[in-house]
Amino acid sequence: MSVEIYSLLQNFAAIILVAIVIKLMDDYLDQAIDKEVGVISFASTLREGIIPYTLLFFSLAVILSPSPSLALFFASYIIGMFGDFKRPLSFGLKGYHESLFILMVSFFAVGWKTTLWAIILIMSIQIIDDYIDLKHDSNRSSNNLVIKLGKVESALLLLLFLLVAFPLNLIPSVLVLITYPLVNYLFSLFAYRS
Repeated sequence: MSVEIYSLLQNFAAIILVAIVIKLMDDYLDQAIDKEVGVISFASTLREGIIPYTLLFFSLAVILSPSPSLALFFASYIIGMFGDFKRPLSFGLKGYHESLFILMVSFFAVGWKTTLWAIILIMSIQIIDDYIDLKHDSNRSSNNLVIKLGKVESALLLLLFLLVAFPLNLIPSVLVLITYPLVNYLFSLFAYRS
Protein backbone atom coordinates (compact mmCIF):
# COMPACT_ATOMS: atom_id res chain seq x y z
CA MET A 1 0.00 0.00 0.00
CA SER A 2 1.40 3.38 -1.00
CA VAL A 3 2.11 6.11 1.55
CA GLU A 4 -0.57 8.37 0.02
CA ILE A 5 -3.33 5.74 0.30
CA TYR A 6 -2.25 4.85 3.84
CA SER A 7 -2.33 8.54 4.82
CA LEU A 8 -5.76 8.96 3.20
CA LEU A 9 -7.14 5.96 5.12
CA GLN A 10 -5.65 7.29 8.36
CA ASN A 11 -7.30 10.68 7.80
CA PHE A 12 -10.61 9.05 6.90
CA ALA A 13 -10.57 6.82 9.99
CA ALA A 14 -9.70 9.81 12.19
CA ILE A 15 -12.49 11.92 10.71
CA ILE A 16 -15.00 9.09 11.21
CA LEU A 17 -13.94 8.75 14.86
CA VAL A 18 -14.20 12.53 15.44
CA ALA A 19 -17.63 12.54 13.76
CA ILE A 20 -18.74 9.77 16.14
CA VAL A 21 -17.43 11.75 19.12
CA ILE A 22 -19.22 14.93 18.01
CA LYS A 23 -22.45 13.02 17.32
CA LEU A 24 -22.30 11.25 20.70
CA MET A 25 -21.80 14.57 22.50
CA ASP A 26 -24.54 16.26 20.49
CA ASP A 27 -27.02 13.45 21.16
CA TYR A 28 -26.07 13.40 24.83
CA LEU A 29 -26.69 17.15 25.16
CA ASP A 30 -29.95 16.87 23.18
CA GLN A 31 -31.44 14.11 25.33
CA ALA A 32 -34.16 16.41 26.74
CA ILE A 33 -35.22 17.49 23.24
CA ASP A 34 -35.18 13.87 22.03
CA LYS A 35 -37.30 12.85 25.01
CA GLU A 36 -39.90 15.49 24.05
CA VAL A 37 -40.35 13.86 20.65
CA GLY A 38 -40.04 10.31 22.00
CA VAL A 39 -36.64 9.42 20.53
CA ILE A 40 -34.09 7.31 22.38
CA SER A 41 -30.68 8.04 20.85
CA PHE A 42 -27.62 5.81 20.84
CA ALA A 43 -25.99 8.19 23.36
CA SER A 44 -28.89 7.58 25.77
CA THR A 45 -28.47 3.82 25.54
CA LEU A 46 -24.75 4.08 26.35
CA ARG A 47 -25.53 5.87 29.67
CA GLU A 48 -22.35 6.11 31.79
CA GLY A 49 -20.39 4.36 29.03
CA ILE A 50 -20.55 7.51 26.92
CA ILE A 51 -17.60 9.14 28.72
CA PRO A 52 -15.03 6.34 28.27
CA TYR A 53 -16.15 5.63 24.70
CA THR A 54 -15.97 9.27 23.64
CA LEU A 55 -12.54 9.68 25.19
CA LEU A 56 -11.32 6.45 23.60
CA PHE A 57 -12.60 7.37 20.12
CA PHE A 58 -11.18 10.89 20.35
CA SER A 59 -7.80 9.61 21.54
CA LEU A 60 -7.63 7.18 18.62
CA ALA A 61 -8.58 9.95 16.18
CA VAL A 62 -5.80 12.21 17.48
CA ILE A 63 -3.28 9.35 17.24
CA LEU A 64 -4.30 8.68 13.61
CA SER A 65 -4.40 12.29 12.41
CA PRO A 66 -3.82 14.96 15.07
CA SER A 67 -4.36 18.24 13.21
CA PRO A 68 -7.76 17.67 11.53
CA SER A 69 -9.05 15.72 14.55
CA LEU A 70 -8.27 18.52 16.98
CA ALA A 71 -9.43 21.23 14.59
CA LEU A 72 -12.80 19.58 13.89
CA PHE A 73 -13.42 18.87 17.57
CA PHE A 74 -12.51 22.43 18.60
CA ALA A 75 -14.66 23.86 15.79
CA SER A 76 -17.67 21.80 16.85
CA TYR A 77 -17.19 23.00 20.43
CA ILE A 78 -16.90 26.65 19.35
CA ILE A 79 -19.99 26.44 17.17
CA GLY A 80 -21.88 24.46 19.81
CA MET A 81 -21.43 27.40 22.17
CA PHE A 82 -23.42 29.69 19.85
CA GLY A 83 -26.67 28.45 21.37
CA ASP A 84 -25.37 29.37 24.83
CA PHE A 85 -23.58 32.51 23.74
CA LYS A 86 -24.57 34.68 26.72
CA ARG A 87 -25.74 32.05 29.20
CA PRO A 88 -23.41 31.30 32.14
CA LEU A 89 -22.06 27.76 31.80
CA SER A 90 -20.60 25.21 34.23
CA PHE A 91 -17.37 27.14 34.93
CA GLY A 92 -19.23 30.45 35.30
CA LEU A 93 -18.05 31.64 31.89
CA LYS A 94 -20.49 32.61 29.16
CA GLY A 95 -20.64 30.76 25.85
CA TYR A 96 -18.67 33.41 23.99
CA HIS A 97 -15.88 33.31 26.63
CA GLU A 98 -15.49 29.56 26.13
CA SER A 99 -15.68 29.97 22.33
CA LEU A 100 -12.90 32.58 22.35
CA PHE A 101 -10.75 30.49 24.68
CA ILE A 102 -11.10 27.35 22.53
CA LEU A 103 -10.51 29.44 19.39
CA MET A 104 -7.18 30.61 20.85
CA VAL A 105 -6.29 27.04 21.87
CA SER A 106 -7.08 25.86 18.34
CA PHE A 107 -4.96 28.63 16.78
CA PHE A 108 -2.06 27.58 18.99
CA ALA A 109 -2.56 23.81 18.49
CA VAL A 110 -3.26 23.56 14.74
CA GLY A 111 -2.79 27.06 13.30
CA TRP A 112 -5.24 29.68 12.07
CA LYS A 113 -5.68 28.17 8.60
CA THR A 114 -6.70 24.72 9.83
CA THR A 115 -8.89 26.30 12.50
CA LEU A 116 -10.63 28.47 9.90
CA TRP A 117 -11.10 25.44 7.63
CA ALA A 118 -12.64 23.38 10.44
CA ILE A 119 -14.99 26.15 11.61
CA ILE A 120 -16.20 26.79 8.05
CA LEU A 121 -16.73 23.08 7.43
CA ILE A 122 -18.56 22.46 10.71
CA MET A 123 -20.74 25.51 9.98
CA SER A 124 -21.52 23.99 6.57
CA ILE A 125 -22.58 20.75 8.22
CA GLN A 126 -24.66 22.72 10.72
CA ILE A 127 -26.52 24.41 7.86
CA ILE A 128 -27.13 21.06 6.14
CA ASP A 129 -28.32 19.61 9.45
CA ASP A 130 -30.63 22.58 9.98
CA TYR A 131 -32.13 22.04 6.51
CA ILE A 132 -32.81 18.40 7.44
CA ASP A 133 -34.35 19.46 10.79
CA LEU A 134 -36.35 22.32 9.25
CA LYS A 135 -39.78 20.70 9.49
CA HIS A 136 -39.18 19.49 13.04
CA ASP A 137 -37.62 22.75 14.26
CA SER A 138 -40.26 25.01 12.73
CA ASN A 139 -42.80 23.64 15.24
CA ARG A 140 -40.87 24.94 18.24
CA SER A 141 -38.45 27.62 19.31
CA SER A 142 -34.97 26.64 18.14
CA ASN A 143 -31.53 27.81 17.09
CA ASN A 144 -32.09 26.57 13.53
CA LEU A 145 -29.95 28.79 11.30
CA VAL A 146 -32.10 28.17 8.22
CA ILE A 147 -35.17 29.46 10.08
CA LYS A 148 -33.24 32.52 11.27
CA LEU A 149 -31.56 33.39 7.95
CA GLY A 150 -34.02 32.01 5.41
CA LYS A 151 -33.70 29.09 2.98
CA VAL A 152 -32.11 30.97 0.08
CA GLU A 153 -29.72 32.93 2.30
CA SER A 154 -28.65 29.73 4.08
CA ALA A 155 -28.07 27.95 0.75
CA LEU A 156 -25.90 30.85 -0.46
CA LEU A 157 -23.96 30.87 2.82
CA LEU A 158 -23.43 27.10 2.54
CA LEU A 159 -22.12 27.51 -1.00
CA LEU A 160 -19.77 30.29 0.11
CA PHE A 161 -18.48 28.17 3.02
CA LEU A 162 -17.78 25.20 0.74
CA LEU A 163 -16.04 27.42 -1.82
CA VAL A 164 -13.71 28.60 0.97
CA ALA A 165 -13.26 25.20 2.71
CA PHE A 166 -12.33 23.20 -0.39
CA PRO A 167 -9.30 25.27 -1.43
CA LEU A 168 -8.09 25.39 2.19
CA ASN A 169 -8.10 21.60 2.62
CA LEU A 170 -9.69 19.71 -0.27
CA ILE A 171 -9.29 16.00 0.58
CA PRO A 172 -10.21 16.31 4.29
CA SER A 173 -13.20 18.49 3.29
CA VAL A 174 -14.48 15.77 0.96
CA LEU A 175 -13.86 13.13 3.65
CA VAL A 176 -15.83 15.15 6.22
CA LEU A 177 -18.75 15.61 3.81
CA ILE A 178 -18.76 11.85 3.11
CA THR A 179 -18.51 11.00 6.80
CA TYR A 180 -21.38 13.24 7.94
CA PRO A 181 -24.26 11.29 6.31
CA LEU A 182 -22.51 7.98 7.01
CA VAL A 183 -22.29 8.60 10.77
CA ASN A 184 -25.83 10.02 10.88
CA TYR A 185 -27.11 6.90 9.17
CA LEU A 186 -25.21 4.57 11.53
CA PHE A 187 -26.56 6.42 14.56
CA SER A 188 -30.11 6.27 13.18
CA LEU A 189 -29.85 2.48 13.15
CA PHE A 190 -29.38 2.50 16.95
CA ALA A 191 -32.01 5.15 17.72
CA TYR A 192 -35.62 4.20 18.33
CA ARG A 193 -38.91 5.75 19.40
CA SER A 194 -40.10 5.19 22.94
